[in-house]
Amino acid sequence: MIFSAFSHVLFFLGFLSLVLRKFDYHSKIAHFILNASYWTYLIHVIFIVLTYMLINNWIENIYMKFILLLIGTTILCFLSYILLVKNTFIGYFLNGKKIK
Repeated sequence: MIFSAFSHVLFFLGFLSLVLRKFDYHSKIAHFILNASYWTYLIHVIFIVLTYMLINNWIENIYMKFILLLIGTTILCFLSYILLVKNTFIGYFLNGKKIK
């Protein structure tokens, strides 16, 4: 059991080092998603409920509802971040000082 736990930790550290070595580059999209992630976490349930109430009687297919909820919630969360949070004191509070 100890060997199994130790091997899992080593596997995780090896995988983490592989990802950091091969995929360590700066991306504006990744940086934007990183900054918007906490706001998205805080607000996404409200947008899920609002989007579901909007499409509940409109679409019968459950898979189509899921796809529309996923896309709609993502778009609404990122738009709300851009319009309400990014360049305000809330953005400074959530993400810290901008480094250029």
